[in-house]
Amino acid sequence: MGIAIGKNGDNIRKLSRVLGKRIEMVEFDEEPGVFIGNMFKPAEVSRVLFSEEGSVRVLIKRKENLGLAIGKNGSTIEKAKLLTARFYNCSIEDVSAEDAE
Repeated sequence: MGIAIGKNGDNIRKLSRVLGKRIEMVEFDEEPGVFIGNMFKPAEVSRVLFSEEGSVRVLIKRKENLGLAIGKNGSTIEKAKLLTARFYNCSIEDVSAEDAE
């Protein structure tokens, strides 16, 4: 990912200027649980649970980080749903704090 970002984030800034949009990078992983965890960073994901129907439940480690995982107006969850459906044919149905169970 370092080459894609460029020195001091130069490549990201250039691409952002050309497209006129904010660019976010997520480290891809073949393992769906790891990739989903990467999408919710900097919030710490404790577990990703998959059902047989293709739905996913994401458990965040601490309740204080739940807002961080959800994002402003649910933007982080929407991006995670889109990317999870695109790469793994499953959908995120629930994001909750592990200590709230």
